[in-house]
Amino acid sequence: PNGDDLGSNWEFVLGAGAIYGPTFEGVEDYETQALPFFSVSYGDRLSVDFGGLSYDVYNAGPLSLSTKLGYSFGRKEDDDPHLAGLGDIEGGASLGFGVDYELGPALLFADLERSFGDDEGLVGKFGVEYSQPVGQVLLGAGVSATWADDNHMQSFFGVTGAQSAASGLAQYDAGAGFKRADLELSATYMFAENWMLRGQVSVGEL
Repeated sequence: PNGDDLGSNWEFVLGAGAIYGPTFEGVEDYETQALPFFSVSYGDRLSVDFGGLSYDVYNAGPLSLSTKLGYSFGRKEDDDPHLAGLGDIEGGASLGFGVDYELGPALLFADLERSFGDDEGLVGKFGVEYSQPVGQVLLGAGVSATWADDNHMQSFFGVTGAQSAASGLAQYDAGAGFKRADLELSATYMFAENWMLRGQVSVGEL
C-alpha cells in the first residue's frame, strides 16, 4: 500500500515478498529469501529505500543528476560452502552519483558508486530501461552493463596467496574491467488505488 496522509508531497510504499537467486555472485547454487520492501519519497527529489538515501541535485526536463548515500553489504564466508577459506568481505558506507535522461517511455542511466568497506571499490553501471502501461499493468524491461575497478574485482573474485592456502583454490589476480551484463523484465499490477503486485525476473552473465 502507499499513501500521502502527511501531505501531498509525501509518498510511502510498504510491501513484502520473496526472491530466488544465487547465494552469492558467481555461484550456481540458488536459495529463496524473504524480501521486505519500503520506500519513502518527498516530492520529485528525495527518496529513501533499502538501497539508501537518494537526492536529485538537478532536475530539468528530461535530464536529472542525483547523489546517493547507501551501504555496501559485502559478503560472509559462511554464506556458502564454496567460500570456505576466503574470509569475510565486510560492508560499509557507499557514496554514489547518477545521471538519468528520459526519452519518452525509455530511461537512459549511468551510475557510479564508491564503497568504503573492505573492498573500497569503484563500480559503474549504465543501461536503458523501458516501461509501458497496458491497462492496469505496467510492463518494464531493461538492459545494463556493470564495470568495476581492480579493488572490487579482487575482493569478490580474486584469490590471494593466503586465501589459496586456506581454501585450496588456485591463486588469482582479478583486474579492472566489465563485470557483468544483465537483462531484466518486470510486470506491476495495480489492482486497487493503493495496492499493487509486482513480479520481476533478471538474468546476468558474469
